[in-house]
Amino acid sequence: YLFSQTNGRYSFHIASARSITAGSLDLSQRVEPSDARTEVGQLGLSLNTMLGELEDAFAERDAT
Repeated sequence: YLFSQTNGRYSFHIASARSITAGSLDLSQRVEPSDARTEVGQLGLSLNTMLGELEDAFAERDAT
């Protein structure tokens, strides 16, 4: 049960990451938050942080 529940969350993060990078640069999309005490949750938080930083960098570049 635990594996299937964790695997489902992991699959959701992978699907979300793929949709974010699937040919468009819509960096405003984020993965759903998960339990930050798990590796999957930490991965999601890291991905969201990275996307925020990329979004800011592209906005700064476009402003100049």
